[in-house]
Amino acid sequence: MTFKRFFLSVMTVFFADGLFCAEFSDYEKNIIEQIQEFRFFTRAIQSADEAVSKIAEYRTSFLTADVRKNLSEEAELTADNLLILEQYNYMYEAAPKSPELEPFIKAQYEKIDAYNAAHEQAECNPYYVLSSGDLINSTMQFLPQGTAIKLGLQEKKNYDAVVANYPDFAFGLINAALWYYFAPAIGGGSNTKAHSYFSRAVECASNNYEKFYASVYYSQFLFENNDSEACEKYLSQAESLLPNNRWTLLIRRMNKLSYSVLDYSNNREKIDRKLEEKGISKN
Repeated sequence: MTFKRFFLSVMTVFFADGLFCAEFSDYEKNIIEQIQEFRFFTRAIQSADEAVSKIAEYRTSFLTADVRKNLSEEAELTADNLLILEQYNYMYEAAPKSPELEPFIKAQYEKIDAYNAAHEQAECNPYYVLSSGDLINSTMQFLPQGTAIKLGLQEKKNYDAVVANYPDFAFGLINAALWYYFAPAIGGGSNTKAHSYFSRAVECASNNYEKFYASVYYSQFLFENNDSEACEKYLSQAESLLPNNRWTLLIRRMNKLSYSVLDYSNNREKIDRKLEEKGISKN
């Protein structure tokens, strides 16, 4: 999961239209859980370039041919979504104007697009829906504006469905909270809903990945709403899960300059310049 403009205990439920949601096998769930734990620990890697290398190596060594043959198409796409997006985020951090970014992310986007054309979203597993939404968000800058707007509106519907039917699923709550936070009010955004979903995500988080990101994002929402005491509580909570990670250190440096990680999503170049002017390292 990452910073973007638009926007897991797995249980069997019915979507609003009555369709039965696809359930991953225990084997598939275990693969996804291991990937999420790996993604959590990438925040402790000491540089973006090193993270890119380690993620690429992990994807090859973990998602072997033997593993892939035991995954459904949807589960395999989900696994690739999670690791490709994680690698893309660090590639972007290392070189945000690199010509390698677009072909790298769009190749997976095209697989998602083809799969979605043949399958109803309401029939898909929520991990697939959320991981696809995350990856599509990062692809939007490379798509025509009309396509990006259409995808953003569909994303809201998907996130609303996941939250409605998986109310204790922190991954879904975080994604929905980010969508409602960044979307303008006229387009359906809501600070009230964002607050509710961020706080619920903290309460419902069930693994290290969810606990870390739920705490970080909630802390930054609270920072934006001038609640410095609560912000510190949740940022410290995230740091206790992964001491000496690079990300919360950078967030603290941004907060001292009156910026949040949510600001950073939309004003990266500006904040990077401010950090540089102050002689503040991003690592």
